[in-house]
Amino acid sequence: MQDEKGTTSFVRFPEYYLLWTFDCPEFLVKHLKTWNKLPLQFYDKGIPNHDNGPDYRQALIKVGNTLMRGDIEFHHEWQDWFRHGHDNDQRYNQVILHVLWYPPKDLPRDLARRFPHFVLSEHLNLPQDRWREAMELLKNQEIPQSVIVPTLGSAAFDPRKLAWKRFLRKSQELRSWVNQFGWETTLYIGLAKVLGYNKNSQPFIKLIKTMPPVKIVSSLHALQRSPLIFWILLAWQAGLLERPLRNSAHLPAPYSQKLINHLKRQFSHAFALPRQNLIQWNFSRLRPYNNPYNRLAGYSQILFQYHNHSLFNTLLEIHSSRMGWVELLEEVKKIISIPLSADFKPFFKQLFGSGILAGHSMGSQRSQLFHLNILLPLIYVWAGVNHSPGFARYLEDIYFHFPAVDSNSRLQSMIGEMDSSGIKNAFVHQALLEYYQLNFTRQQLTIQKMH
Repeated sequence: MQDEKGTTSFVRFPEYYLLWTFDCPEFLVKHLKTWNKLPLQFYDKGIPNHDNGPDYRQALIKVGNTLMRGDIEFHHEWQDWFRHGHDNDQRYNQVILHVLWYPPKDLPRDLARRFPHFVLSEHLNLPQDRWREAMELLKNQEIPQSVIVPTLGSAAFDPRKLAWKRFLRKSQELRSWVNQFGWETTLYIGLAKVLGYNKNSQPFIKLIKTMPPVKIVSSLHALQRSPLIFWILLAWQAGLLERPLRNSAHLPAPYSQKLINHLKRQFSHAFALPRQNLIQWNFSRLRPYNNPYNRLAGYSQILFQYHNHSLFNTLLEIHSSRMGWVELLEEVKKIISIPLSADFKPFFKQLFGSGILAGHSMGSQRSQLFHLNILLPLIYVWAGVNHSPGFARYLEDIYFHFPAVDSNSRLQSMIGEMDSSGIKNAFVHQALLEYYQLNFTRQQLTIQKMH
């Protein structure tokens, strides 16, 4: 689709949705054709690329009557080939197929001649809205117990391959955020995702995309900035102040309520944005320390701690020193797991009637989850963008030595009867999650077809 200026625009979704679809033939019709209507057959889809360069290497395909061996690259639209600089990158010289989501209208003649183009969206065997639901289920839904538990060391379960596949997908999502928001904001969006836990990661991500760090910090005078002030402005935008203010409306206004009302009056024009609704946030079956109010306090504390200098550059510098993984984990923890301001406890007691509050911005386990799921893949993207293969290999080594950290009920239920006592590395858990997601996709598609 095109906007008023005639430039292409589209509904954004992670590029790795294309790779998921490509990996699961159940999503596609049997007879495939290129954009110029030539029959397309996949004899070998190739090997997922674990480094920079095309997404799949050494595929074997047949286009019309021509058999071709080479690489496959995925993009939302054809313009991404040039946006990402592939036209001048020799690593992409062996690409034989360009997989797209949006039809390549106005395709330049030189690019059309360079290789065939395949439009994935035109070959789905289910409506796009149901396809999108299936992708979201892959990201967010619980994995059913009926999936068969793999045996460690079996041919069907390759932990390193599956874990790396998951790592690259996370990297691709983070790279799409970097392209849209930049390195610093992407780091804070990732921080919000981890602090939101499973139940509140999406509204937390939405909040930080709407109110990125630079917007909060630049709107306040230096003398007015504090973790608590950051928290109030973010909680207001998030819709999290509706309930406590409504519950205290019949009581004499304490200091906390007066401060909130003062800030709302001061910034009503600066932050004239559609506010989130409280109903988007989940409070049920959460420990008090993990509710959104507490987790937002942790985020606000980190933002205040590093608002005068780049948190991303601080963490990048630590990784660039290439220390051992034990020391590295400890150094990252020192940076992002910091004591909360003493201002929070009396403020929360006035506003909520309870001073239950975590002592630090995040605990040790949450720090490691952030490191594993956000920080490592994000810095890996940075290494690729800045052509640092040696640094990238160091990050890969850290990833495969990272200690097991996931202990959530979903993972434990998926493991089932498998003996997990010998699993000491996080990548095995990541591989299990990836294994179940692939099986879950096939199960969901089978269910959808039955209906």
